[in-house]
Parts: sequence; C-alpha cells; structure tokens
Amino acid sequence: MKHARSRSLFAANQARIVAILCALLDGSVWIAAYRFTDFAETGGSYFALYYAAAVPCKLAVLLVFIKTVRLSNLRRVWPFYVPIVSVVLVSLLTGNSTLEGVIQPVGAIVSLLMTIAILSGENVTTYMKTFGISCFLACATFLFQLKFVPLNSSLGVWEASGRYTFIFGTQPNLGGEVLFAGFVASCIARTKTMLLAGLFVLYFISLNYMESRAALLALLLAFSMCMYVDKIKDFTLGTKATIVGAILLLLLGFFTLNHDRIADIFLLNDEYRGAGSGFVGREDRWQAAWQTFVTYPVFGAGFNYFGREVITPHSMWLGLLGMMGFMSVFVVVAMFKNGARIYRINTKIFFMLLSAVPMTFFNDRVLNLNPYPFLFYVILFLPNDALMAAVDAPMRRIRAGAAIRLGRHGLRA
Repeated sequence: MKHARSRSLFAANQARIVAILCALLDGSVWIAAYRFTDFAETGGSYFALYYAAAVPCKLAVLLVFIKTVRLSNLRRVWPFYVPIVSVVLVSLLTGNSTLEGVIQPVGAIVSLLMTIAILSGENVTTYMKTFGISCFLACATFLFQLKFVPLNSSLGVWEASGRYTFIFGTQPNLGGEVLFAGFVASCIARTKTMLLAGLFVLYFISLNYMESRAALLALLLAFSMCMYVDKIKDFTLGTKATIVGAILLLLLGFFTLNHDRIADIFLLNDEYRGAGSGFVGREDRWQAAWQTFVTYPVFGAGFNYFGREVITPHSMWLGLLGMMGFMSVFVVVAMFKNGARIYRINTKIFFMLLSAVPMTFFNDRVLNLNPYPFLFYVILFLPNDALMAAVDAPMRRIRAGAAIRLGRHGLRA
C-alpha cells in the first residue's frame, strides 16, 4: 500500500515539475524584449529567436517526462488546428505566405498541443500559478525600469507623448497582454483574495502608465468576475441582488463624481487617441481587414499578410476573417463549442474567458506564443479533469456528471 502511494506521489510530482517548466516557457516571452528598443517596431529578432527556442525546449521537457503526456487531451483541439494548417498549406501553394507566415502559426499550434498534452487535475493549478508569477516578474521589471532607469535608454522604458512603453522600449500593447494574461492565470490558480487585489492594483497602475486601454478594461472585467464567482455567486438571490445593486449605485456615483478623471484614464477626450479618433485609427484597419476577406473569401490571405501587405487589423475576429476567409468559421465554432463546455463545468474559468472580449475586439493577436493569446487557447482546450480541479469540493460531485456526459472518456479527457 505504501509502495503504491509513493509511486502515485512520484507521478504527481513529475506532473507538477513538467507544468512548471512549460509555464515558464509559455509565460516568459517578455524576456525576449531585451534590446528591443524601437517604440515604432512591432516585431524583432529577439522575439523570433525566443519563439524558435521555446518549442524545441518544451519538446525536450516532454521527452524527459514522457509519462506525464496524455495524448487523449488533444482530441478536442483538432477542429481548431486542422483549418489553420489547411490555410497555411493553401497560402504556401498560392504564394501568399512567406516562411515566417508558416513557422509562426505552426509553431504556436505545436506549442499549444504540447502544453495541453501535459495538463490535468494534478498540475493545472501549478501551471497557472507559475504562469502568473512569470508575468508578475514582467510587471516588477517594468516598474523598476520606470522608477530607477533613465527614460529612453537601452535598459529602460521609453516615453512618447506621455505614453510609456513596456520594458526595454517594447510596444505598450505587449505589456498589456502580458499583465492581463498573468492576472487571469492568477485568478484560475485560486490566489488568495488579498493577494489578488494587490496584483489588480499593481497591474492597473502599470497599464495606466502604458495606456493599454483594452487590457485595462479586460483586467477590470476579470477582477470583477472573479470576485463575483468567489464571493457573491453562491449567496441567496435577495442577498446577491442587494450586493450587486449597491455596487452599481456606488459605481454610478463614482463615475458621476469622477467623470473627468475616468475620461483621462481611458483617454476619451484625447486629441489623438480619444473618442473622435476612430478608435485610434482602428476603423481604417477594420475596413482594410474586411476588404482583405472580400478579396480572399475562401482560404483568406495567409497568416503574415497583415503588416507585410496591409495594415494590421487590430481585431482578432477580423484578423481571422482576413487571414483565413470562410475557413475561420470552423475555428470560431470550435472556440464557442469549447466555451460552452467550460461553462457547464467551471463557471469561473468561463468568466475568465469572457473577460478577454475587449482584447479580442481591439487587439489583433490571433496565433503566436505571446502570453496572450496563448493562455486564452490553453484555457479554451483544458481537459475536463483540469477544469474540475478548480471547482470547490462540494460542487465537484454535482458537476462530475455533466463532465462525464461531455465525452466518452469522461473526466480523463
């Protein structure tokens, strides 16, 4: 009996070790920002180098801990990656894609599959906690550089028209993506309420410096939804209505009394980035993305068409439409189908997915190794037992039946 228990403990420790290593690779892309000091650039060789190194490193980790790999976890991901690979092949045959347009989406898919293959109820919390810690270190690095390193230097943040970049002069939007993904990971890792509130304040201040408004709004949604599920959701209907009503009244009063300050935070009156700027030029980008879809309606224009031929779409949904054409419908169906599965098993994780809505509408990250959207897809395709691991013990028995009905393999899948 003791021998069986020790073997089980050894397997669990292995599962946690591989989760830590994979989370460090998935959540630490920001390290590649070193020496990336041109505010106007949107990509760089250091990021490409990190991407090229991360996937082989993760493969080596999985080979070392091969017993932790569960190929059955991948059965839900094929409706997502098959249309993407089809578009990659077509774009190669038609000459619409360069080598970069093949390597980035394929590398991201392979990395996603490897992460999904190792996650389970034993290590999903460990993975999310490590991912969140990595992103917290990025925030700490940003605040340290902002406070102690001269602006516009190769070792510090840059400043342009009152807006601060992320670490080493990297795009502010990248900073928003890193901090938002890290906060969502911390929420799923069941971080203590006071610590989570502290992270929220720290990330809110940092995002305000970077003027990353989509991430700021997504952060507010994530924190509010997490507090609702953890503290309010299980109250009686009357108590719940009273609390929500009081919060809404407080927010209404706060917004009324501090309208100018809130407008300043979200730059609603800013000449260049305010309400009259066409979503900071995004209207033109959205129109260009739609026109790309009209030009390439079936298989799209390929994954590196935007930025090379046409301005980037600044919307994940329009980006998918332009790059994949009608083939993107299969991807979206897979996303919504898994979203419904998550809702039936774990409401909190479903709400964490919903909090990313502002990011999907106002940022055009579709498929790469950045912390966002990579974590978004990891959450979307979590196996059922990993989703159940974050459910409170009294609810596990109630939701276990729903999880079992979702597939032949039940909680193992």
